[in-house]
Amino acid sequence: MELTQEQITLINSKCPADQGVFTEPWAIPSDIKEPVIYMRFSPGGWTGGSYREDSYLHPYSSGNPVPSLIVIDYVLEELGVPLTVPLFRAIEDCMVIINEDDTADYYGNRDEWLIHYIKMSDVYNCIDQQT
Repeated sequence: MELTQEQITLINSKCPADQGVFTEPWAIPSDIKEPVIYMRFSPGGWTGGSYREDSYLHPYSSGNPVPSLIVIDYVLEELGVPLTVPLFRAIEDCMVIINEDDTADYYGNRDEWLIHYIKMSDVYNCIDQQT
């Protein structure tokens, strides 16, 4: 039971921006070469930097809550596996959350990123253990 490329394309077409099933997406450790369920979200950052010496940086918040990782629902739907509480907990235990990534420009403005990912092999193992 593994997703085909056609299923991955369908899943990604249903997902909101910055969510999906990807191979080697941004900010994932380079030693992970398999597909991952992935989401990135910018909760805020720093703004106000410019070429002027009197500019100053100040924090900003997007004001939006962290979105749900709905790509998991689409993956399980494509695999024909119902989401149960034990399966959800097992998948949640495999999830890796990175809070420390950011993108910055020359003047110091910066967007911080919250990234969630789960290796597909871990998802398959969770499914196998629950069925």
